[in-house]
Amino acid sequence: GQCLSELTARGRCSRNVFHSLIRSCAKINHLGGAIWCTERMLQSGVEPTIAIFNSVIDACARAGDLDTATRWWHSMVRTGLQPNRISYNTMLNACARARRAEKAEWWMQEMVSVGLRPCLVSYSTVIDAWSKSGNLAKAEAWFTKMVHAGQTPDAVIYNSLINACAKAGKPAKAEEFLQRMCDGNLVADEKTYNIVISACAKGGAIQKAEFWFDYMGEVGCRVDEITFGAVMNASAKIGDVGRVEHYMLEMPGRGLTPNLVCYNTVLHACARCGDPVRARKWFQELQSAGLQPSKISFNSLIDAHMKAGETSVAEHWLQSMVKGGIDADSVTHLTLTRAYQQANGRCARHEAAAWSLGSIVKACALAGRPGALRYWLDRMAQENLSLTSQQIEDCLRDAPGHVHGLLARSRSLRGEARDSPRCLDGDFLTVDVTAPSAAFEIEGIPIPTRLVGPSGVAFGASGSGA
Repeated sequence: GQCLSELTARGRCSRNVFHSLIRSCAKINHLGGAIWCTERMLQSGVEPTIAIFNSVIDACARAGDLDTATRWWHSMVRTGLQPNRISYNTMLNACARARRAEKAEWWMQEMVSVGLRPCLVSYSTVIDAWSKSGNLAKAEAWFTKMVHAGQTPDAVIYNSLINACAKAGKPAKAEEFLQRMCDGNLVADEKTYNIVISACAKGGAIQKAEFWFDYMGEVGCRVDEITFGAVMNASAKIGDVGRVEHYMLEMPGRGLTPNLVCYNTVLHACARCGDPVRARKWFQELQSAGLQPSKISFNSLIDAHMKAGETSVAEHWLQSMVKGGIDADSVTHLTLTRAYQQANGRCARHEAAAWSLGSIVKACALAGRPGALRYWLDRMAQENLSLTSQQIEDCLRDAPGHVHGLLARSRSLRGEARDSPRCLDGDFLTVDVTAPSAAFEIEGIPIPTRLVGPSGVAFGASGSGA
C-alpha cells in the first residue's frame, strides 16, 4: 500500500504496475491486497484490462472465495470487456477450491454456450471439483466428455479420478484408472500409488493395499510416511493392531520417522479392538517422540478404554484432553455414547447420550472452560437432557468459581427436562436458583441455590443430603 501510494504520488503508477501488484498479491494468497490494488486502480482512473480482472479473480479463486470472484466477474462484464477462456478457467478454479462442483459444471456449460472451446485445464478443473466432492459418477462422466472432445488426459486428471475412487471406497475402479494411465504411456508416481493404496484401504481390500505397497518398491517409487499411513490404515480399519505395529516398526529401518498420522492410525486400531493397554503404550510413544496428541489421538484412547469397560479411565483422559485446550467434538460425543450403550447392555440411546454429554460438560467445568461449557450445556438443553446427581456434585465441588454461574443458569441443571420421559428415573437433580436454602459463590458473590431431586428432597450445594 505504501509503495503504491508513493508511486501514485509521483505519477508513475501505470496499468502495468497495478497489474504486477495484483498478480503478486494473488500469488502470495493476499486477497485483501489484490482487491485494494484493483479498487485503487479504478479510483485513479486507470482503465482495467481483461488480464487485470482475471488476476483479481484468480486471487479470489486461490482464497476459495467464490462469491467475491463472482462479484468481480460481474464488474468485468459491466465494463464491456469480453471474458476469455482464461477468465472461465479461473472461475472454474474458484468453484473447485470452494468445493462447489455444481457451480463448476454450470460455468463449464456457460463457457460452451458463449462459443469458447474448453481446454484440458477446463476439463481437469471440473473433474477435480467433482473428485474432491467424492462424486465418482460425475467425475467419470466429465472424463468421458473430455475424451470425446478429443482431449488427451494427463497424469493430473488420472490422479483426480483415482482420488474420487478412493473417496468412494472403490479400489477396483482405482486400479482400472491406474491401468488406463499406464496404457496411455503416463508414469504413475508416489502420489498416484498412495491414492490407490488409500482406495484399497477405504474399500477394505487389505491384501490389495499391501500388494501396491510392495509394488512401489519393485518399480523404484519412494515409499514415504504417507504411503505407510495409507497401508496401515487398511489394517487399522479391521483392528489388526499387530499388522499396524509391524509397519510402524518398519519405518525407522527405511529412514522414516512416524508422524502424528501414523501414531493416530495405531491408536485407531487399538480402539477398534478395544485394547487400552496397547493404546496407552502408543500414546506414550507419541509423546516421547515429541509430538502433541491431537483430538483424534485422545478420541481413540478414550474409545479403547470405553470398549474395555474402563469408564472412569476414559473420563480421566477426556478431562485431560479438555484441560489441555483440546475441545471435545461430535466424534467424542458419539464415541462415548456408543461405548456406554455397549457397556450397559444396549441401554436406550437417550440414556447413553445423557451420560456422554454430562461427561463432556463435567470435563469442561473442571477445566474452567466457560466457552466450551456453554456450548455443551446448550447442547444438552436442546436434546432435553440433564446431568446426573453425581455429575452435578462433581461440578459444584471441583469446578473453579468462574464457571459456577453457567452451571447455575443452565437448563440442564434447572430441570426443564426433568419431566421428560427421556430422562433417567430418579437419577437427576435440578438447581432452583431462587430458593434461599443453600449458597455457593460466583466470583466472590454468594448465589442462593438449592439442589432438588425428582422426589422433591432438597440437597446442599455439594450434593449431600439436606
